Amino acid sequence: MKYLVFVIISVFIISCGFDKTDQTHVIKGYDSAQNEAVPHFQARFARLSDDVPIKQIHNVYIVKGQLVVATSTGVFCYDMEGNFIREISHKGRASNEWITVGPLIVDETNGNLEIFDTSSDKVLRFSLDGSFLGSSNLPERLFTVYQAESLPDGRTVFTHGLINDSGVLYSIEDSTYAVESSFRTYLSTDGACERIGKHPLSVHDGDIKAVFPFDNHIYSLRDNKLYPCYTIETEKRTLSRKGLREIDKFSFNEYITQSENGYFVGPNNIFETSTHILLSFFDISYILIDKGSGETLCFSPKVGSQLDRIAPIGIVNTSSDYFVGVIDVLKAKSLAEQMPDDCDGDVLLKIKEIASAPITSNPYVVLYQF
Repeated sequence: MKYLVFVIISVFIISCGFDKTDQTHVIKGYDSAQNEAVPHFQARFARLSDDVPIKQIHNVYIVKGQLVVATSTGVFCYDMEGNFIREISHKGRASNEWITVGPLIVDETNGNLEIFDTSSDKVLRFSLDGSFLGSSNLPERLFTVYQAESLPDGRTVFTHGLINDSGVLYSIEDSTYAVESSFRTYLSTDGACERIGKHPLSVHDGDIKAVFPFDNHIYSLRDNKLYPCYTIETEKRTLSRKGLREIDKFSFNEYITQSENGYFVGPNNIFETSTHILLSFFDISYILIDKGSGETLCFSPKVGSQLDRIAPIGIVNTSSDYFVGVIDVLKAKSLAEQMPDDCDGDVLLKIKEIASAPITSNPYVVLYQF
């Protein structure tokens, strides 16, 4: 199990722009997370209708009261109950088609969508009704991009995978893809594009927060510097930036090695709404931060024991102050096996219902709210 966990991890560590002068809030309880209570939350389930078979969901966005679902085969719109509305775009080689669905940006003002196709080095633009609005070329250097987050002033934050000695972790660029600032690393690879994580940056109201594997801080990016705003208290060792720089050719195996040596792994995902910040440790443990009170809660699934409460799972995004998650039948079945026969609670009962569906059924989109 632990090998599956760490095989999805990548690394980045920036070599400039840190500022340790700010006071940070200390997050306690991570090391004993198994003993903490799961937070109370509301969950709204939407089963995606079978009009279009969906095997893998990359991301989900809420746009003007609709669910925009980016998958490996297409980008589709559903209503908030999961009923199919339309296809936005699909795979192909025409000017309005893509080879690989990469990052997707939503213009909150008009609902227009930008789909980044890093395989053909272009970005396609569509309206929410599916109309093709044109495309433009992406610089060749952006083929390593796998996350794009828009800023209120029209700029974009791009997150990059590490490849060879390119060393760019993420960049802030204007609407013409001119780089305004970029953050680098000393690490290199042997040619494979090492991914950093699915959502290593969080942008909310223009505020950028970042997390780094093997680091126990959450950083806020301001004025081209990263200021630590939260510190995770842990008895495990943390790998210094110098220690990372001493790795000649980074690969996934480095995480397995360092974690088995007792080092703190760090969160691989960060999600933020107006009320909460959620750190995810590969669906193994979580930290929930209440931004209003500053209170934090560290919790983990009770692996191998009966589940009388369950943590939010499968989170891929935040939108309209919801944490947006995805759960399929296979995942629901594995969870249901750990539930008591006489379990109660709306969320547990719903997961049991999903687990009883045919294995070919489309996934559910879940909107969590604490």
